[in-house]
Amino acid sequence: MKHKNHKDIWGQKSNFQLLFLPVLCVLLLSSCADQKTVLQSIRESGELRFVTVESPLTYFKGSDGTAEGLEYELASMFADSLDLDLNLIVVKNKHDVTSLINKNKAHIGSSASALSGYPDNTLEYGPAYITARRQLVYHQKNRKPGSIADIKEDEVVIGEDVSYQMLLKKLSFFYPDLAWRVLENKSMTQILKMVNDHKVPMAIADSNWVDMYRYLFPEVRVAFDITGELPVAWVYQLNSDRSLDEAVRKFFNKINKNGSLDELINHYYKYAKSFDYIDTRVFIENVHKTLPKYKELFIKSARETQLDWFLLAAMSYQESHWNPEARSSTGVRGLMMLTTDTAKSLGVDDRLDPEQSILGGARYLNKMKDKIPERIQGEDRLWFALAAYNVGFGHLEDARKLTQSQGGDADKWLDVRERLPLLADENWHQETRHGYARGSEPVVYVKNIRRYYDILKWKDAEIKRVVQQQRLENNEEKNEVLPIINSPVL
Repeated sequence: MKHKNHKDIWGQKSNFQLLFLPVLCVLLLSSCADQKTVLQSIRESGELRFVTVESPLTYFKGSDGTAEGLEYELASMFADSLDLDLNLIVVKNKHDVTSLINKNKAHIGSSASALSGYPDNTLEYGPAYITARRQLVYHQKNRKPGSIADIKEDEVVIGEDVSYQMLLKKLSFFYPDLAWRVLENKSMTQILKMVNDHKVPMAIADSNWVDMYRYLFPEVRVAFDITGELPVAWVYQLNSDRSLDEAVRKFFNKINKNGSLDELINHYYKYAKSFDYIDTRVFIENVHKTLPKYKELFIKSARETQLDWFLLAAMSYQESHWNPEARSSTGVRGLMMLTTDTAKSLGVDDRLDPEQSILGGARYLNKMKDKIPERIQGEDRLWFALAAYNVGFGHLEDARKLTQSQGGDADKWLDVRERLPLLADENWHQETRHGYARGSEPVVYVKNIRRYYDILKWKDAEIKRVVQQQRLENNEEKNEVLPIINSPVL
């Protein structure tokens, strides 16, 4: 009896399964058809969540509160290409970047760090847009290590990046005495600062960070490269669905072909390697000792002329090293080194008066900007104006015409700066309207101002980051932003 009932029940189940199987298949096929790709889900959310760290390489806020940084600009461009809002998430270090990606709290991330040969099996890397090397760095007053064998126990420090630890573990097979110390919750910026401040003797860092931060931390020196060139790329979750990866690769392919990527990399990295230890150290010393005397005057003139006071300060340092009584053999004088005729045209009665000189220089820069063709905008317009301030608008126009005649883009500073030195060559300047000029000088002039300008911006951003961190640690208001004019140093 029980056995019969069991057979009946089993038979009923089989009949039910046979009847339900077609329905189940339809439901499964319908479910597969309705399943969204990763990219579709991101599009429907209306925003691209991008996680990065705060640094001159990735993201920081300029003097007027405007966001800057290579990763920020790339992320903004990618979000725009998808018609999405950018939700930028800023964390402390690379470990936090990958953590948020793995937790699905961010779609894409980058810490501008080199990606080693030890990939996270939960993450996928996009196309490399720059490369970097792992380097051993030390304080310039210490003995320079000649090789890995010179690293003694507890001398070298690293961050929490697992790939750094795996690299050192691999090296320890060849150097059994190799030892290191992992600093938890420390960013690469903080580690480089510790080396600069002589708090640790040595550390391992990525070359792109070392190149950039030498302007803020000039005591840091490179002992040697530990690896060859490694890719720097975006990271996102490893997924069998290729939609996000394909979109990222399509985006980078496009900006690589149209030149946008090269322009951004040039803007943020071009001058990082032209490091002058003495000049940088003297400049930073003057930032602390001399700039405070004239800071409010720069701010006041910047407000009146709608310019960035960091830019005016950088110009003035290039012109006079912030010496109000500076003069040259050509007769230019004051903080902004104005000629007699220029000063008179700008209403400057006393070129040695700091306030008059700064305001006069700011007005003259705007005058040069107004002469630049309206179609030239952005940084090209500013660099052209600075060059004209130095060499004269007529000579700048001669260089632009030479650029055009040689097939270059006369509206791009990168092209024109290559032709400016030709103004000193008689084979060329005889063909120009305004004749001979020391064309190499405006090239160096703009280059130096860009460097000083960047240092001032980065230093201010670093100060605000530290102050904000201190406030957070003290449980103060989390959303309070330190006003630029109240910066404790700048």
